[in-house]
Amino acid sequence: MAMELIIPKALQKGDTIAFVSPSARVNQILPTPIERGKSYLEHLGYHVQIIFNTSETKTLRDSLLQRCEEIHEAFKDPDIKAIICTVGGSTANELLPHLDYVLIKSNPKIFCGYSDITLLHTAIFTQTGLQTFYGPNVIPEFGEVFQFTTEHFRHVLQGSPGKAVGPVPRSSHYAEKLPDFFFGNETSQVPRELSPSPTWTWLRSGAATG
Repeated sequence: MAMELIIPKALQKGDTIAFVSPSARVNQILPTPIERGKSYLEHLGYHVQIIFNTSETKTLRDSLLQRCEEIHEAFKDPDIKAIICTVGGSTANELLPHLDYVLIKSNPKIFCGYSDITLLHTAIFTQTGLQTFYGPNVIPEFGEVFQFTTEHFRHVLQGSPGKAVGPVPRSSHYAEKLPDFFFGNETSQVPRELSPSPTWTWLRSGAATG
């Protein structure tokens, strides 16, 4: 029997967005881009809550349970309407057996991120039916914002739930490196160098829905 698709409510101006760090824990190493991302989203009219437990964990189990609890806290809070991951990493797989999928299903909301966060997208969707969003992380995308990113982020998340997003355009440029000011060099405001994006390579013709 197919699981029912759960589509979260669209994001509205004035809503609260939570930042969580379920994989790499770099909030204290890279505070600048996180604060910049927070300020930018607040400038757009959202409220932002950073959920990050600074307590040092001594075991792997303590670490993964701490990260799970941060995700659970974000889903449990009725004031939080969207969750954006700060960055990817390599340890999201550790959380999969310990996430409370009943809690997540009972409190559906926007969940966004990419890279290692793909594992959480897959787990949440297959275990709950909640439609998640493969989209920007806080540090690389909102620490220094490009118009293309913010336009399409808002178009998708503020659109009408259940309606097709429409054409998916290709970004004309991309950045290979993070800027110096991400790493504490506040005297540097040199923006990232952009390179032309390669054209899409079609591996197979056809049409898809989803």
